[in-house]
Amino acid sequence: MDTHPAGFVWNVNNVSNNMDEFDWALISLVDSLVSKASMGSSRLKFASGNKNFTEYENIYALMMCTPDLSSGDCRDCLRGAVGDYQSCCNRKQTVDILKPSCVFLYKQYPFFESTADASPPLPPPPLAVFFAPPPLTPSMNTTTKEGLLWRAQGGKPMP
Repeated sequence: MDTHPAGFVWNVNNVSNNMDEFDWALISLVDSLVSKASMGSSRLKFASGNKNFTEYENIYALMMCTPDLSSGDCRDCLRGAVGDYQSCCNRKQTVDILKPSCVFLYKQYPFFESTADASPPLPPPPLAVFFAPPPLTPSMNTTTKEGLLWRAQGGKPMP
């Protein structure tokens, strides 16, 4: 798990009203997304969602870990990103915490499609490619060596 270097990007504007409701909604959303992302498969450790904090305002969040992390390391990385949010940019309108092994983003507007939380489509089955050697005939029993054709038996140059 790599947590450094980390990047922090946030909107300079603070959440200006219903701050307690905002805090409660964000904590609730973050807790569910950390659990969901960290319990993902070895191919996908990702979760996104949204939560209302007033009748007309929502928080949209996304959390993701690199697939090589264990569930525990993913959870620790995301919890660390949430701790960084609380230290650097608490109650900002938008925040992006970017670490080499995990990402935590939230905004007060939709920034992902609702299908983003769905499992990705399965990859197509591998193609079966067969290479059959050309049929050998007595006249084709030769190999190439330094630009000359050599008979497979006897090693004498062909005319």
